[in-house]
Amino acid sequence: MKLTAHAKVNLMLHVTGKDEDGYHHLQSVFAFTQFGDDIVMEPASTTTIEFNGEFATALESGKDSVSQALIWYFDHFKLASRSYRVEVTKNIPIAAGLGGGTSDAATVLAYLFWQDYPQATAALCWEFVKASGKLGADVPVSLAFHLGLGQVFWVEGSGREGNCQPLKVKGLARHFVLANPGVPLSTAEVFANLGGRFDPPLSSPEILTSDFLLHTHNVLQAAALKLVPDLAKLFMMFMLDRSFSYFRLSGSGASCFAVYKDRRRAEAVFQKLKENNRGWWVKKTEILWK
Repeated sequence: MKLTAHAKVNLMLHVTGKDEDGYHHLQSVFAFTQFGDDIVMEPASTTTIEFNGEFATALESGKDSVSQALIWYFDHFKLASRSYRVEVTKNIPIAAGLGGGTSDAATVLAYLFWQDYPQATAALCWEFVKASGKLGADVPVSLAFHLGLGQVFWVEGSGREGNCQPLKVKGLARHFVLANPGVPLSTAEVFANLGGRFDPPLSSPEILTSDFLLHTHNVLQAAALKLVPDLAKLFMMFMLDRSFSYFRLSGSGASCFAVYKDRRRAEAVFQKLKENNRGWWVKKTEILWK
C-alpha cells in the first residue's frame, strides 16, 4: 500500500495562555498540503522500518514516530501485534514546523485503523483521534485529516486533548510557496523565548475566509527569529513581493510560507527563491480544501 503523509501548515497560531502542567494553550488553524512523505506499508514476518530520502539521516531508528505509533496502536486497541515492512521516504524537513513525523505516525495509524475497523462510525473515529494525543500534541489533528474527518481544522488547547473541529472554507487562496533556511528549530526553545506574550482568545470562525486569516498571525514568529536570524532574510524576500495573499511562519519550526491566488505568480516566486538561495529548502504546493 502506497500512502502519503501530508505536510501540515498552521495558517494562524495564537497562544492564549499557559496551563498548570506547563503546556501552552493554543488556537490554530491547521491545513494540509498535497506535498508530503511517501510511505509504503505491507504485511511481513517481522517488523522493519526503513527511512530514505533527503531528510532520512536526521532520524534515530527505534525512536521515530512510526515505531512509536505501531507500538501504541496495538496496545490501545488491545489487539495482537502484527508485523509490517514500512518504508518511509522523508521529503518533509525535520523540525521544520511542517509536521513530518506527526504526519508519518498519523498516516500509519489511519491505515491500521481502517484495516481493523472498516465500518467504524464517526464517533469511534473521533474517540481514536482524542486518544492519539498521547503520541504528541499535533497527532490528533493530523489523524483526523488522514481518517477523512475533514481537511482544514480549528484546534483549541495544547493539541493533546484532540479538541479539533473541521472548518468550512470559502475562497481561500491555495497556492503555497514553502521555504526553510535549512536550520532545525526546537519547539521547546521557541516557546521558551515567547516571553509570556499571550493573545486574547478568538471564537472559531463559522466559515474560514481570507479576511479572517488576515486579522491573525503566528505569535511564535518573533521568538523563532531570535533563534534563527536567517529568517529575517526570508521574511524580507516575501515582504518585497506584494502579490501574496499573506505569509507567515508555520508552527514552531523555521519554515515560512507565502500564499498566492495565482498559480503562475507562485511558480515565479518559487523559482526565484530556489535559484538565489542555495542551501535553502524551497517547495511549491497547494493546500487541500473543497
